This record gives sequence, C-alpha cells and structure tokens, in this order.
Amino acid sequence: TELGPGWANAVSNDGRVVVGFQSGTGRIWTEEGSEELTPPWGQYESWATALNEDGSIIFGGAFGPTTLGVGSATYRWENGSFTPYTLETFTLASRTSDDGSVFGGSTGEYVEGPFRPVIWTNNGTTLIENLPGSLVDVSRNGELVLLNTPEEGFLYELATGDQTPVGFRANGMNGDGS
Repeated sequence: TELGPGWANAVSNDGRVVVGFQSGTGRIWTEEGSEELTPPWGQYESWATALNEDGSIIFGGAFGPTTLGVGSATYRWENGSFTPYTLETFTLASRTSDDGSVFGGSTGEYVEGPFRPVIWTNNGTTLIENLPGSLVDVSRNGELVLLNTPEEGFLYELATGDQTPVGFRANGMNGDGS
C-alpha cells in the first residue's frame, strides 16, 4: 500500500500494520488500504504514534476540546472504540509494550512544556514527578521504560519504581530493556 504524503510513526512486529499521520488525521495503513482515525468529541486533528505487536491496539492523540479545555488528549484505539487518557492540558503517548497493557509518553500544562513522563497500565497511571522530560521507550514485556530528561536517560522499573541512570540521553532500547 502506498502511504502517500504523511508520517509513519510505528510498525507492527510483523510489518503488516503501520500507523502515523496524514493531512491532519491519524491513520492506519495495511495491505488492504488505509483507515482514518477520526478524532472524537469535536477534536479537529489526530495522530497515531504507537501500536502493540500485532497492530490491534493503537495509541495516539487528538488536538482540540478536552475535559481540561483546549489541548491534546492521548487515546487508545481498540476494536473501533476510543478510550481517552488525559492528565494535564497536553498529553502525548509515544510507546507501548507488545501486548498494549503498558504505554506512556509525556504530559504538561502547556504545549511548550515543561513535560513529565507518564506511564499508563491496566492498574492505573504513574506520573514521574521528579524527572522533567519524556518517556522514550517501553520494553516488550512492559516491565521497564526508558525516560529522558534534558540531561540524561533513566531506566524506570515499573514493579519497584527504581530509576537507574544510563549516563546519556537515549532514543530507544532493546525489546528486553537492555
């Protein structure tokens, strides 16, 4: 399938599903064609940034009216339904675990920031208060996330909350978190 003008942000593990952004709208591309992720509730721009291993759960966001005013909200698209995740005026999802049970990104009051990493799981939300920055990656099993501050990166262990400096800012990690 030809993607046309736009951005591809993530690909399923088998390469059959691609998600991204085209002409102001989040999009899913497959061998069969493309599907628009129509923003819910009067929002006027959407994007898709992450998906689980088989492409059945997609994460992204939309800009426009949210429960907190005009801003951006993170959404989980699954089986044709949207689930919103909003903490502050601007909330952006960036990565997910293979099964889609752990995902995260950044949240902040203003589009210019400052932003803080946020992690969502089936058990709730974790906002990393002591680290300004963003969530960069999630391990395949969802046990570790990679966080970046303006100065360096950290591995964050979900089970314990332990933060281990990696000594530099990183763009990603291996699937097992190493």
